[in-house]
Amino acid sequence: MATAFSYSATGNTFLVFDNRQLELDPNDSKKWNQLAVKHHVDGILFLQNFKNFDYEMVYLNADGHKEVMCGNGMRTLGQFAFLQLGLKPGADQCYKVKTANGSYRVRPIDPLSVEMSEIFDEQKINVSDLYPNAKKSFYINTGVPHSIFEVDNVKVIDLAKVAPAIRHDTRFEKGSNVNFFKVIGFNEVEMRTFERGVEGETKSCGTGATATALACARLLGWTERVRLNTPGGILDVSFDENLKNVWLAGAVTLVGQFSI
Repeated sequence: MATAFSYSATGNTFLVFDNRQLELDPNDSKKWNQLAVKHHVDGILFLQNFKNFDYEMVYLNADGHKEVMCGNGMRTLGQFAFLQLGLKPGADQCYKVKTANGSYRVRPIDPLSVEMSEIFDEQKINVSDLYPNAKKSFYINTGVPHSIFEVDNVKVIDLAKVAPAIRHDTRFEKGSNVNFFKVIGFNEVEMRTFERGVEGETKSCGTGATATALACARLLGWTERVRLNTPGGILDVSFDENLKNVWLAGAVTLVGQFSI
């Protein structure tokens, strides 16, 4: 019997497991898909041991299959490690965390944030024709691929109707997440995200917020910090003048726990 911890990270919902003893098999995609559907969560997180790291994050989308990165999941696991497991961060007050494709630093307090270290393929793919009504468009990989579109009214877009064709377009090797944003103030946007693996809109997306913030930096000339209003709450992304030292911050809430 294992304990599942239920979390919400600005509306992005997860079940979290301490799997340092490897009692659970993250490769049992059918089992985890059924659990995700039953509890209406966006993903499943496992904290595991990994040599020369504080821990490893293994992340499954709601469909039960592994995804290489999840920004909100990374923040959630950082809070779980600090408050529930009592793991001590390093001298820099950060955890060093292993993922399938990279290494991340997570600051568990003041503020709870993750350094987004995988940022590449900027504008490698032209996505402007995928949503011709967009004012501007952008493509970038922030651990997972994202297509981003600036629009006049983000609330009226029918994501379930327009996003799947973009998400599955053949120019993307494994598909793309899809983000729409509207500028609502100084360095501040309203945004919505359609996530692959969830195959629907989520209340927030950490890699999507990061991608959208960097799109604003490139397309609109914004600097230092972008505030992103998602349906689930507020995320902040900070960066330097070279779009390096990128940090994603936002709230994480423990909802409850139960045995499976």
